[in-house]
Amino acid sequence: MKSKVDDRKSPIQKEIEVQILNILRNRITCSGMKNRIIFTDYIDFLVDSQTKKLSMAIHEKKFYYEGKTVKTKYGYEMNPVCQNMQTDYASFEAWALCLKYWLSDQIETVCLRWDEPQHIDVVRQRHYNRFLYRVLKMQEHFEWFSIEAENTPAVWNFQTELESGNLYLNIPRNEASTPQKESSEATIERSFISRKELFKGVDFDACGNQLPVGVFRDSVSNTNALFTGGKSAIDLWAIRSDELWIFELKYRNKKIGILTELLFYLWLMEDLCLNHTIHYAPHTDKTTMPRNFDKFYDRTNGDIAAIHGVLLIDELHPAISPDLLAFINREDRNKRSTIHAQYYKCQSDKKIILL
Repeated sequence: MKSKVDDRKSPIQKEIEVQILNILRNRITCSGMKNRIIFTDYIDFLVDSQTKKLSMAIHEKKFYYEGKTVKTKYGYEMNPVCQNMQTDYASFEAWALCLKYWLSDQIETVCLRWDEPQHIDVVRQRHYNRFLYRVLKMQEHFEWFSIEAENTPAVWNFQTELESGNLYLNIPRNEASTPQKESSEATIERSFISRKELFKGVDFDACGNQLPVGVFRDSVSNTNALFTGGKSAIDLWAIRSDELWIFELKYRNKKIGILTELLFYLWLMEDLCLNHTIHYAPHTDKTTMPRNFDKFYDRTNGDIAAIHGVLLIDELHPAISPDLLAFINREDRNKRSTIHAQYYKCQSDKKIILL
C-alpha cells in the first residue's frame, strides 16, 4: 500500500518559494557552483520585503490512502521535529543559515515556528527534545534568530527541564568492530584514523573515532536518555594543544543536513568542554577506555580553550560554500568555536588524499 502525504502548501506559498529559489539558484550559479537546490515540502519559507524577516514554518503532515488517514512507519502523521535531524525536512539550522547568507540583502532576521507534536512515543519525544536543544542553541549563537511566541513556552519548559538535573554523556565501552560488509564511509573513516592526517597542514597530539554523544539525565541508562541516539557518535576527533577538533565525515552525500549535524555536535562539545553543563559520570574508569578516549577524557575538565568543527567531505551541498562557513564563524556570538571544510579524494587504490 502506497500512502500519500497531504499537501499543506497553497499555490500562493509555492509561488513565493519559487521566487526565493530562483534568487538563491542564480546567486549560487554566479559564484561558480551548480545550483540543484529544492526546498522541502515540510517547511514553508516566506520573506517579508518590508521587515526583511524570513519566516520558517515546520509542518506536521498526515498520511492518506484512498482518502483516509493511514498509519505508516512514522505513525499517522510525520512531524520533522521528531525525526532525524540530518534530513532536508528537519535541518532548519542549515536552511536558516544558507538563506540568511545568500539572500543577505533581503533577509535580516529569521523567525521559526513549528507544529508542536501531540501524543508521541518515547523515541519521538527524544527526537523532539533534541530539536528543542537545537533551537535553544541557535538562539544562543545567532542574535538574528528567534522563534514565534506560540512556541516559546515549549522551549522555556525544556530549558527548565535541562537545568533541573545533571546531564551526562556516555563513553565508549569497546573497540569499534569491523563488520564483514562495511560501508564505504566507515572504510574511509578507518583510513583517516590509520594515517592520522585529518586536516591539511595540522599535526595533532591525539586522535580517535566514534566518540559517543548520547545524552542522559542523572545517570547513563536507557530509561534516562534525554535525546535519541544512545549509539550516536562523532565520526572523528583530534586534540592539538588546547584545541578540540571534531569531524563530520561524508562520502558521496550532498545533503544540506551535514551542517545541522556538525553544529549539533559542536554545541554538545561546547557544553562539555567549555560551558561544563554536560559532564561524564563521576567515578568513570578511564583505564578501560578504548580508541584513545582516555586522552580526550583528560582534556574535558578545563584544558580545552577552543573547538573546531570540520566538514570532512568529497562533495558538498551547493549552498554550503567557503564564504558561507566564514559567514557562520563571523556571525556566531560564541567566538570559541570555528567551522571549516576539508575536502578529500579517494583514489582508485583506495588511498585518501587531502585536497
